[in-house]
Amino acid sequence: MKFLWLLLLSIPSNAAFEKGSVFVDFSKIQLDAYLQPSHPEMTVESMDTKGDGKNDTHFVFLKSDGDSKVLLKHLFDLNGDQKIDLAKHFEKGKVYKVEADLDFDNKADVVSEYDPKTGELLKKTQSDGKTNIWRYWHEGKLRLKEMDRNSDGKPDIWVHYRSGKVVKTEVDVGFDGKTIKVQKTE
Repeated sequence: MKFLWLLLLSIPSNAAFEKGSVFVDFSKIQLDAYLQPSHPEMTVESMDTKGDGKNDTHFVFLKSDGDSKVLLKHLFDLNGDQKIDLAKHFEKGKVYKVEADLDFDNKADVVSEYDPKTGELLKKTQSDGKTNIWRYWHEGKLRLKEMDRNSDGKPDIWVHYRSGKVVKTEVDVGFDGKTIKVQKTE
């Protein structure tokens, strides 16, 4: 379990604010499928980092000029069940997306998106199978949380934060984008 916490702590936590919810269809995220190269120039290299005889870390590369290769994904089996629990996606050597199955039910629960130039967290989307939650940061502080209560892929609650405190909450009471109840906090 210590390995899991070290790994999760290594994911960048600073953030820049980016507006606009995009529905993540968690049912289409198949973490184990990343072990199967989707292109003939892709290769997967696996290793046993725990010394238990089971490969638990995998690297997906794209063959480049000559013998060189480009890292596309770094995959982890965190609990030893031979299933991928965490996938880090890379662009030009920088993480731009992380998908994680944190409750080990073989379904992604969290998708975090990063600025590939700076490594700053832009957006984190989480699902419990029914509800989607989007979180947006600015300068490492939570600024906005959006929630989808009826699973239509659109947020219907918006919670605005400043200095770590809720300053305004908006609720689409009719799920129609027109009937918005606003509650400001002093």
